[in-house]
Amino acid sequence: MAALPHNLQTTPAFTASDFAVLLGLRESAAPGAQIPEGNEYARTSRMDLYLRRNRQDSGEQQSVIWAKFCAQYLPATVERCINLPFPADWDPNAVEDFLLDNAWMNMLVAVQHTPYFNRYFRSSSPVADPGKRFPQVLAERFLTLAPRLEHEISRSSPGHPGRQERSKFVAAKSLLILGTLLRLSRLEPRVLLPRQLVARLSSFLRRWKTRHHGVFLGAISGRLHFFITARIPRPSPAPDPPSEPPVKPMRKPCSLPSCPVRDNLQTCGRCRTVRYCCIDHQRAHWEHPGGEHKLKCHETLY
Repeated sequence: MAALPHNLQTTPAFTASDFAVLLGLRESAAPGAQIPEGNEYARTSRMDLYLRRNRQDSGEQQSVIWAKFCAQYLPATVERCINLPFPADWDPNAVEDFLLDNAWMNMLVAVQHTPYFNRYFRSSSPVADPGKRFPQVLAERFLTLAPRLEHEISRSSPGHPGRQERSKFVAAKSLLILGTLLRLSRLEPRVLLPRQLVARLSSFLRRWKTRHHGVFLGAISGRLHFFITARIPRPSPAPDPPSEPPVKPMRKPCSLPSCPVRDNLQTCGRCRTVRYCCIDHQRAHWEHPGGEHKLKCHETLY
């Protein structure tokens, strides 16, 4: 799928392999399918088109594609996002833009809701080691660009009419994926992020949640600010009163839709993203109308 028709509605959905080729994670013999390294504006623009096309399908159709992509290409995508291929002839502003607005980052935002994304960033496998570094890398990049984003968001530029909205989008997208990464981690944010980094990040989030109250950027800033500050211990003049033991969250039931059992569940040995109370229910779900598990079950290295 190298050529992009003007009418995206007539284009078949882009597959996991199409996205992998676009991101330079696999080769393709199709003419024009691969974008040479260094032509990153073209790669990012085409990624936007690919994602726009696939958003026209149902959430279930998209989730099948995202599951296959994550199972096969998520570790490589994170690795490339950490080690971005900066073209040597770019000016400093273009490099800064590329830190948060690139094809690999946009792909991670698209797949962050999948069970495979959850598994990867919680995995103890060496394959997932880059995922442990990614939250700090992303936070540092955001703080590098945050002063400029704040300036561009606060005032419109007649010469660049779309700059303000684009800066809002880049900021919100970055904070959204950072919040997802921190929530998925088994470690607390203060362990993942150095205290000094949390303090600097908190300063921006505190301002933005107030300044952009009522819009998405303000909402995501407020949620992330609460998340990273609520877990930082503060000195107290008196010992805290004894508290009741925390209520354990209710476990998800057996993945067979009609089964309410929540205890003694066994994980699927292949994809390890769903759990069942018995082998019969696993088989029944495999043959369930729609074939949800069959379509999304993939082996991974993590």
